[in-house]
Amino acid sequence: MIRLLLAATLGALLCSPARADDASLTGRWAGDYKTDEGIDREAEFVVTEGGATWTGKPKGSAGRQNPCFNRAFPVLIEGDSDGSLSLWVKASQALPLCKDLRLQLTRVSPTRLEGRFKSGAPIWLDRR
Repeated sequence: MIRLLLAATLGALLCSPARADDASLTGRWAGDYKTDEGIDREAEFVVTEGGATWTGKPKGSAGRQNPCFNRAFPVLIEGDSDGSLSLWVKASQALPLCKDLRLQLTRVSPTRLEGRFKSGAPIWLDRR
């Protein structure tokens, strides 16, 4: 009887839609960050079943002519059991003059990711 009750409880927890949504990164995330030089930028992180992309965007007119902006680059995502994520934005694979980015993110809520680039610059992303 205890096994049946435990199985039913585990099944309900694992099949809960809220729990599945909380654990999933799938969707569109947008946020702000600063470059190593202290320049404000915007980012869009899109995760689909087919993969993930990262698009850096300039704020204002600075960098509008930069070919590394407004271009979706492939992302390799590595997750840890504690909910931390390591992202490797492979910009140089798509366009050799663009530099790759590495960052660590932590889910602070179902709709918010916060973290730091390898350089230490902060970033935050919200689910859209």
